[in-house]
Amino acid sequence: MSKRDLIVAHAFGEDLPEFKSVQEAEAELFARRDRLLDNLRRAVANAQLPLDDSPQSLKDLEAWYFKLLDRGDDFNSLEMNRHELECAISMYLGTVVVANVPCFKWVVEEFAFLAGRYEIGIGAPLFTVMLTGGSNLQSEPNNKRRQSLFRQFNECAQYRS
Repeated sequence: MSKRDLIVAHAFGEDLPEFKSVQEAEAELFARRDRLLDNLRRAVANAQLPLDDSPQSLKDLEAWYFKLLDRGDDFNSLEMNRHELECAISMYLGTVVVANVPCFKWVVEEFAFLAGRYEIGIGAPLFTVMLTGGSNLQSEPNNKRRQSLFRQFNECAQYRS
């Protein structure tokens, strides 16, 4: 890893929440995940978008997200800002993977480059996807079809422990 990469990793780590123990981190980050998912479910209820933890629902959710962006929505009607929405979408991706791919479980891990900073994600033996930062689907490369969440799900679904 280059010096520049270490600087970037350290800067990322500075934005992660700090905890005294993994148990404290798990309690807080799992509670945050649940709040984000509750907020997301309330936000999509007005659009009559069912979040049923199915892989198809990821396509529907991403289409709804891009409709909001395309019409220039400021997200105020959702009672969450864009970053919170994107974090909630990441947590929903994790929910769908855990619900549909048996080897995956929710995990909280200490960030490798900064002690005391923690992330939440999903993991299987020898494979972990951290979801803390949110999903900026608009800047996702090669997302012309606007189905990057479904592709990420499929990448996880292909993993077999």
